[in-house]
Amino acid sequence: MVATNTVVGQPIGMFWGYKTDGLFTSEDQLRNSPIQFGREVGSASDPNNNVSKTWLGDVKYVDVNGDGVVDENDMTFIGNPHPDFTFGFTNTFRYKNIDLSIFIQGSVGNDVMNLTRRNGTQNAMLYQNQLKEAANYWTVDNPNTDIPRPVPSNSNPNLLISDRFIEKGDYARIQNLTLGYTLPAEISSTLKLSRLRIYATAQNLLTITKYKGYDPEIGSFNQDVLLTGVDNGRYPSPRTFTFGVNLDF
Repeated sequence: MVATNTVVGQPIGMFWGYKTDGLFTSEDQLRNSPIQFGREVGSASDPNNNVSKTWLGDVKYVDVNGDGVVDENDMTFIGNPHPDFTFGFTNTFRYKNIDLSIFIQGSVGNDVMNLTRRNGTQNAMLYQNQLKEAANYWTVDNPNTDIPRPVPSNSNPNLLISDRFIEKGDYARIQNLTLGYTLPAEISSTLKLSRLRIYATAQNLLTITKYKGYDPEIGSFNQDVLLTGVDNGRYPSPRTFTFGVNLDF
């Protein structure tokens, strides 16, 4: 499965696949659209509703080169995993004996290939866990959806790498937030301490993003820089809370 391509003159590891134009939702679209990978057009009255023909509810791929046929020659760049810029902000605020430290970081302008969603909405095999949205697949009675019809085959063309699985990866995250309180010196001295501070820290407290996956901070799949931004089930960053005491004698 090809997910990225590196071409001279372009950034490395650009997302590579097919462009799409929704799903086939009418007989007119089936008859008047470019031939999809050499497959015949299926008829609603044909009982052999299989992968060898293009049916209502299938993904409508774009004929990029305009030759009337959708095939491997129509694969193109469909996204960029590299952000326009990344940012970070850290500061500490103090008021009397209270201190607050905050670290915010994020990225802007990058895309993510959400293969977790692809695997979780394929509706191709029995006994395979799927995401909740997979139940919203196309039927005659449910035409307003972006989930294709179920096709019981591993060679389901609806699962080809395409811009269906490209999402914006912009995010802003409160990576670290620490709130502390230092006891007054007169209290610390009675405990024979020069300083006593109580604090609480939260890591990965809040992430603001439109990405539908578990975590927009993807990195590189299997540490391969050519697969940057490919989310194939990366374990999300955990949210942790820590409480502690600083003692100075």
